[in-house]
Amino acid sequence: MQIKNELEAMMERMLNNDLLDKVLETYKQEMQADAIDVAEKEYNEGAQALASVLTAEQKRSLSELESLYADNAKYALGFGFTRGIFVGFQQFFVKDTTKQPFEDFVMNQILKQPHMGRYDEYNNRQIKLNEICKIMEEQLDEASKEHLTSICCGWEERIHGVLRHAFYMGYRYALSIIEDVEPIGATYQIIEKTLMTEYEIG
Repeated sequence: MQIKNELEAMMERMLNNDLLDKVLETYKQEMQADAIDVAEKEYNEGAQALASVLTAEQKRSLSELESLYADNAKYALGFGFTRGIFVGFQQFFVKDTTKQPFEDFVMNQILKQPHMGRYDEYNNRQIKLNEICKIMEEQLDEASKEHLTSICCGWEERIHGVLRHAFYMGYRYALSIIEDVEPIGATYQIIEKTLMTEYEIG
């Protein structure tokens, strides 16, 4: 048995498309419940408007754009989950830890350069996304450019939502393991860190 292959297969089974769909749906419901689903509304308006004005070639480019964003959302699911696990264990076993774990271990890593460059798969898709956007913007009028921006912003907000929810799932997973192995109430000693972490990610 190849342990590395088995571990990858385990992660793939756990962090599958069904879970991604559930996380995305949860994100959308959360935004709607809090009346801050502007990005989703503008995404839908943009997609509807562009469907009637784009050429066949431009529609193919838009389809590729959305496919790349969807792939990055799937990557974000695993990225957020593993960082959440790390933070959960770090907070338990290390006395002095960051007060902004989501910002430090997720946002500042995968969403910002130069750190994004460390994650080739995600970064390469992001480069391709930027190239497609630039080419399309050169071909579109101002109104259509705004609709394209709405689609891109909608996906970026979704990816942020996926990272947030996946991070918290990973974080709670780590705490559940600690509670399973250590004496009952072991995680109470980091309750302040837990509350701080939950506050940070809303």
